[in-house]
Amino acid sequence: MGGGANDAALAEVYAAATGRDVKRAVLQAFMVSGERDRLLALAKTEPDPALRRDAIQQLGLMGGSDEVWQMYAGGDRETKRAVLQALFVGGNAARLVELARTEKDPELRRDAIQHLGLVGGAEGSAALEQLYATDTDRRVREAVLQAFFVQGNAKRLIEIARTEKDPELKRKAVQHLSVMGHPEATKFLLEILEK
Repeated sequence: MGGGANDAALAEVYAAATGRDVKRAVLQAFMVSGERDRLLALAKTEPDPALRRDAIQQLGLMGGSDEVWQMYAGGDRETKRAVLQALFVGGNAARLVELARTEKDPELRRDAIQHLGLVGGAEGSAALEQLYATDTDRRVREAVLQAFFVQGNAKRLIEIARTEKDPELKRKAVQHLSVMGHPEATKFLLEILEK
């Protein structure tokens, strides 16, 4: 129902609760009522890491990408993963592109790339193409291939399958194409079989 009195009552319930289930229900109620400030405060101060991640996810669901972004720089790996998920849910391709390009932790970087593939859009596709062309880390390039597959980007996978010099990456591109069911992918696979 929202409203100042109800939100204040929910804050009291949260503070008094000892169980995660009740606290999670309050976090969800804050999301429904649009209480970004309360969620952000809990995301920053909640001592239970699982509940802190839940608060971050609720912020993402309500489009609070700017708020969750504040949590990334100082967070541990699990907090950063929750922020990545929230950025994905919030459709914030620009921040995902930034992390796909700059994150030093290889696992988090690959997570950003995977989320970027799911967000889609021209900005995300262009960033993925640039990452594939410029990054030399095979695992990053494999994550980009997976992102192209998730996007249904048969055209880009075909280009890679035609031009990639690394046989393992070429094989992965062809493998993704083989399960896409896309007309261009099928045509390319038939072309390979005829050689």
